[in-house]
Amino acid sequence: MDPLIKGIIAVILGYLLGSFLPAYFFARSRKFDIRAVGSGNPGATNVADTIGYPVAVIVAIYDLGKAPIAIFIAGLLGNTWLISYLAGFAALAGHIAPFYLRFRGGEGIATATGTGFYTLGVLLTIDGQFAYVLLPILAVLGLVYYVYFEKRPAETMIFLLLPILLNATILFFGINIHSMVLLIVCLYIIGRRIAKLLLEYMPSMLSDERKMLWRKWLRPLAFVFPLGAFFSRQYTLAVLLAVFICFVIFEAIRFKMKHRRFPLPYRRTEESRISSIVIFLFAILLVLWFFPVEIASLAILFVVFGDLLAWCIGVTVGGRGFLSKTWSGTTACFITCATLAILYYSFGLVALPVGIAGAVTASAIEVAPLHEDNFVMPVASAIVMAVL
Repeated sequence: MDPLIKGIIAVILGYLLGSFLPAYFFARSRKFDIRAVGSGNPGATNVADTIGYPVAVIVAIYDLGKAPIAIFIAGLLGNTWLISYLAGFAALAGHIAPFYLRFRGGEGIATATGTGFYTLGVLLTIDGQFAYVLLPILAVLGLVYYVYFEKRPAETMIFLLLPILLNATILFFGINIHSMVLLIVCLYIIGRRIAKLLLEYMPSMLSDERKMLWRKWLRPLAFVFPLGAFFSRQYTLAVLLAVFICFVIFEAIRFKMKHRRFPLPYRRTEESRISSIVIFLFAILLVLWFFPVEIASLAILFVVFGDLLAWCIGVTVGGRGFLSKTWSGTTACFITCATLAILYYSFGLVALPVGIAGAVTASAIEVAPLHEDNFVMPVASAIVMAVL
């Protein structure tokens, strides 16, 4: 059979396996739509609340197993690991967007988790010594779940232990197809959980704070600058300089208008001073201009993702912390920056001690009561890494 045909069959079969939602059909057999009751999610937890635990166990087993089954069948058909994992992700897509429900399905957390477990199983077959790393992490995970069963166990495991498991895997195996699949799975689960927590938090947000949200969601777009610098530093700097000049012009117009309504949202503290947008762009311009691409790009990613995750987790999970910051936000910032440093090390871009030192510096700056951490965070971490 032609490899292309085998790949297409595997992906279509994966989608069909994923699109079958047992929670939906169990509920329909009882004359109601699972998506219209409880949490609205056609998953095991909602089934347990609305139908019962015995049925929820069946739903959980299938939802966890649908992606591994798709990956296994794709392998039996003679596909490569890449195509096999694409079949697994097709199962995840089918769970999220089943064709017969107008593409409105479940969250896919169980399906993504099943993919992660299957990947870990494959890695164990590649090198059994990985068990000496995996088993202690899983033991700690179980202990944390037991101790904090009533105190946000999901957040503790997803935002703390899941990144630890991911980083341990990457450090042990390096960059390969399996560790990259695990990275995608972890990012999906973490992203889903953050989105859910933010949706719960938004009704309590002040109107001014809600208006500023779009600026936070635009922050990850700055990823194009460190990425572009690897291909062409000259053109990336030219584009970044043009963007910076545009925002400086906006600032001049804003100050000239004074009390008139300006179309772009700004904080109240920015009414009489330069906005953090301009300061942020100026910082990444300086860093990309004066430091090696590897160090500059990593320092920029620290502020792009580390600072953003610190806010997302800090305002939703909360908890006492240092100075005016929460322990959860500070931890999220460090774990994010450390993960980026480990990825750079695995790709052979920055030495691990250097990257971790930059992550510690960036996290310390995020904790400090500075008005312009958008500037200090990338500059300071770049200086520390360059000196080392």
